[in-house]
Amino acid sequence: MKQHTAPVLIGPDSAATLKRHDLGSSFYDEGRLQQLIHEHPHMLPIGEIEPAFAGAVALCRELPTESGACDNVLLNEAGYLTIVECKLWRNPEARRKVVAQIVDYAKDIAAWDYDELERRVMKARGGTAEGLFALVARGAPDLDEREFVDRVQRNLSQARFLLLIVGDGIRENAEGLTEFLQRFGGYGFSLALVELPLYQLDEERTVVTPRVLMRTTEIVRSVIQVDDRRAVVVAPTDPRVESRAVTNTERIFYERLASASGAAVASAVEAFVGRLIDQLGLIALPGRGKKISLNVKSADDRFNFASIQEDGQVWFFGIVNKTEEIGAREIGEDYLEALAHLVGGQVNRTTSPWSWSVVRRRGEYLPIAEYLAHEQAWFDLIERTLARIAEHEEGS
Repeated sequence: MKQHTAPVLIGPDSAATLKRHDLGSSFYDEGRLQQLIHEHPHMLPIGEIEPAFAGAVALCRELPTESGACDNVLLNEAGYLTIVECKLWRNPEARRKVVAQIVDYAKDIAAWDYDELERRVMKARGGTAEGLFALVARGAPDLDEREFVDRVQRNLSQARFLLLIVGDGIRENAEGLTEFLQRFGGYGFSLALVELPLYQLDEERTVVTPRVLMRTTEIVRSVIQVDDRRAVVVAPTDPRVESRAVTNTERIFYERLASASGAAVASAVEAFVGRLIDQLGLIALPGRGKKISLNVKSADDRFNFASIQEDGQVWFFGIVNKTEEIGAREIGEDYLEALAHLVGGQVNRTTSPWSWSVVRRRGEYLPIAEYLAHEQAWFDLIERTLARIAEHEEGS
């Protein structure tokens, strides 16, 4: 069972353990939690869970759906919706019930169109004249309204949501929810449990220490299909769906890559990344920001072998610095040089070593398709580089 202790505030001459607010107290109840999230949505670790959903703006509290009112709803400029259910859990049965409840909310919302979502948000806000676009555009003045509406509509039709169950008192027996949580991995949404313990700093200030307790890891095993305003689960048609579990952000990355470079290239990249994961134990981590990248890294998250951008360009970050940290800078340099030779490019050393990359003779980044033309050789190079790193560290 995971154990969490209170943070310690250290000053020049003393240290003090912060006092945690009791569950169910007048200060910390579900209403207070809703209010905090609505006023300070950035305290939710959304970017850690699904980078594509980061930068969410609070839309409303108590959004009415056919299954009841969901506590908080947030939306970012990319059109991705985050649905939050606040709960101070007391027993395992209540926990399972709230998971099923938030899934029902998501299925209800998936049957709406943009206008219906906006109508209900405005109702929850007390009839305000401010619509979805106006609320989100406050922090994104260059946001194009037509593109924004299209994105929201598309994500509604695909049920591409992030569902967060947020609260306190989730520590005990939380791990027992893992199997139950994974039952919902087949929908188009991601689902995570977040603990938000509150600690008193002084009479006016409170410290919040968000913790992601668990999340779904299988996203696209089936899809939501909307028919006659009903959301139903149907079997996937893409044969690659069963090959590997991906997050929503990773799926969004491949869709954008397909739009920029073609479906065949996106499919080949996904297959290659899956092979690196299965055979070499690498990991694929989506980068954060308005544009999504996919970072192909060693299992310990230290060595970055490629940062594939959503437009198809391939960048590189830090492999020279990270190999220098273990006293073997030449391994990182050799990797970049060998890869440049493979694709007929060169290593750009005009920047800091952290950003040294393989580029064309004219300084442009190469597209992923040119690397995939040498897929096996690139695979072998990564394998050799991993072996050299392991050999060096074992001998140190």
